[in-house]
Amino acid sequence: MDYAVTSGTASGSGTDYTLTSGTATVTKGGTTTNISVTVVNDSLDEANETFTVTLSNAGNSSLGTNTTHTYTITDNDDAPAIAFTASTSSGSEATSPVTIQVSLATASGLDATVDYAVTSGTASGSGTDYTLTSGTASITAGNTSTTISATINNDTLDEDDETFVVTLSRSLSGKHF
Repeated sequence: MDYAVTSGTASGSGTDYTLTSGTATVTKGGTTTNISVTVVNDSLDEANETFTVTLSNAGNSSLGTNTTHTYTITDNDDAPAIAFTASTSSGSEATSPVTIQVSLATASGLDATVDYAVTSGTASGSGTDYTLTSGTASITAGNTSTTISATINNDTLDEDDETFVVTLSRSLSGKHF
């Protein structure tokens, strides 16, 4: 019988698996045969992926009711670590907005998000010294970084350097919670 391979969410040609269409033979007196597939064990965190094998053109036999088989490649890679690119930063009160970079240790095949909380150190929030509220930072699949932007209020007060703190929590990446 002939078999045809159709990529579902997986990519063939050695990206996620290697299998091309062909012909399978059940030997005389036998009842089964195997179609061998090479699954690529990559290091990319991604969703589970599928491909389908469909049988046709049976010779010396007839096709049964089960002529398609969908195979699921279960991802075995951990979500990459997410963190600030630097643990501290500073700048002039006249510089606004300021950006704080968040990075993944490696690219992911899934969108990654991380919640962040903002607390005032010596600076006052709500637009007095800065404007930034807690939220969620997102890094789209295939990318390795994003930024969180804060608006700095350039007031006319003569004051000491002031700080606010941004803390990351609960990282989400597709299937990882």
